[in-house]
Amino acid sequence: MTWIEDSEDGLRMAITHNNQLVYRGGFNDTYQRDGFGVEFSDGQPTQTGEFVDGTLVHIYQRVVNSSKMIEFGGRGNENNLSIPSRRPIYIGGFSYNAERNRCSRNGRGNQLDDSTGVCVAITEWIDGVEDPSCRQEVTQRLHENRGSVPQREETPLPREMVSDPLTAEEVNISGNSWNTADLSELAFSDLPRLKRLCVGDGSFTQVRRFIVRDLQQLEFVEIGRNSLSFAFSGYPQRRDDGVFHIANCAKLRHVAIGAKSCSDYSSLVLSHVDALTELLIGDYGFHHSSEFRLQRERAMSVCRRAAEAEDCGIGGICAGGGAQCVAERCVSSGRFI
Repeated sequence: MTWIEDSEDGLRMAITHNNQLVYRGGFNDTYQRDGFGVEFSDGQPTQTGEFVDGTLVHIYQRVVNSSKMIEFGGRGNENNLSIPSRRPIYIGGFSYNAERNRCSRNGRGNQLDDSTGVCVAITEWIDGVEDPSCRQEVTQRLHENRGSVPQREETPLPREMVSDPLTAEEVNISGNSWNTADLSELAFSDLPRLKRLCVGDGSFTQVRRFIVRDLQQLEFVEIGRNSLSFAFSGYPQRRDDGVFHIANCAKLRHVAIGAKSCSDYSSLVLSHVDALTELLIGDYGFHHSSEFRLQRERAMSVCRRAAEAEDCGIGGICAGGGAQCVAERCVSSGRFI
């Protein structure tokens, strides 16, 4: 059902489905979504954006859960529908005002630099107005450490997975393996000669923290389909956990993640990977991710259109599943891509 409402900002259109609100916002002469609008699921806002003739072209804000949203920079005519093209400028609390049809910053949140994606301040907000007395500037010292993996005690890799860590040049994980509930974290480090890390289809489905760090000879990381996800056999649900982090791998030039792998992971971070030239992510990869960041010391171009997947040299991982578009532009150090 569609109807027109009168508000303090003028006329707006509301659309419901099965008695649940799905859209409220601007419209054109043919009653298509047009201009600023808010989309809903189960009666709750899911995102705000700019529409043109019924098509969403720019996302302003995305609701992560009932107490957190992500706000993106850029103008309304800039297409940022693919995750890597979004530039987060705020992550934190919010409130929705139905009369004004706006999601406003509310409560505690992190303010991010538009060009680097780095947190510059911890802030407090009341209905979209910042309380300057609560603002905490993030120090340069924190910025200097932003590319490192947060240190914590790491469980050694099982010997059956890597028999000789000091000499191994390849690690190949067979499909449908290592799916036990007790394997929730993996950290590939202290493998001084490792050049290639390959994970087959349907493996590591219980792993929620996948770390690859400080491997100076590593060149390739390839993850098959339906791995590193609870949702390997269904639609991915939004979760707040799930970390995929590659850091300090100077020769790494190729990363490929197959369709539906990491589909319910919340974070993908690649830092200090200056040699990286190919990044491919299959359909539903990092589908609900709230953090997607590439940090390099020099600019790069990453081409990830599905139509060009065969040219990227990944072969079977992309065949049939397509490659989710990330970017076809240069990405500077630390920028969210």
